[in-house]
Amino acid sequence: MQKYLFRPGCKVNLYLNIVSKLDNGYHQLESLFYPLPKPFDELVIEVTTRKEFILKCSIPELENENILEKAYLAYGKKTGFWPGLNIYLRKKIPIGAGLGGGSSDAACMLKFLNSLAKDRALSEEDLLALGSEVGADVPFFILNSPAWVTGIGDKIRLENVLLTGWHALLVCPRIHISTAWAYRAWDVKQKKDYLLTREGGKDKKATFTRTLVLYNSFEQVVLPEFRLLYDLKLIMVRSGASAVVLSGSGSSMIAFFRRAELQEQASLILSQLSIPFYTYHF
Repeated sequence: MQKYLFRPGCKVNLYLNIVSKLDNGYHQLESLFYPLPKPFDELVIEVTTRKEFILKCSIPELENENILEKAYLAYGKKTGFWPGLNIYLRKKIPIGAGLGGGSSDAACMLKFLNSLAKDRALSEEDLLALGSEVGADVPFFILNSPAWVTGIGDKIRLENVLLTGWHALLVCPRIHISTAWAYRAWDVKQKKDYLLTREGGKDKKATFTRTLVLYNSFEQVVLPEFRLLYDLKLIMVRSGASAVVLSGSGSSMIAFFRRAELQEQASLILSQLSIPFYTYHF
């Protein structure tokens, strides 16, 4: 039996604009994705002679309907390749934090299966197409490089994003935010804003000022609902952060500092508040 260890990382959205809601319920986006090596999940995969898929997880409730099994089944149906796998998932990427942990795990699974499939292996183009069937963010994690993502997350253009010289904090408060809830809340707010702009005979779409490169449409509904996130963003700004933005639908946020000492001071405040965080020096 062969055993493998993988550490799939996460992503942050440096920019996320919800363009519109489609008739089928999906939303069109434009977003700048940036991969980060930490936090990461750990995947221990054992290839067995038994033609079965067995998954255990450090969070037992994640063992049912896990995206890893979805990726395994999708790959098998596409290629006819069904290796026996015994998997242990040690979940370290926070859930409901907008970091794409599940999609990252699924991408790791698809790439691993493709490495084993030999003559049945898919081309990169076909693997990306299969990834989009498994989850919207999966193709990005297959490429695992900074990218401009549009459509419903299915159109990806790699970008040369240089953060050299910046110091960053990824703030991960212990708050779970449902992506489905965030989209519903955004839809409701857009409808209210649209109705308000029609008063007095006016008929125009609501607009929002975006003076910084970093932006996230979800902040207008997530921050008012989760006061701690609003307070943490304010703390980061007052601690010297040049910019702070929510990732995905939250609850994590990334703060950028021009000087390492400012990052360190902000880290001390987060430690005092018992808020988990990760540091980066680009």
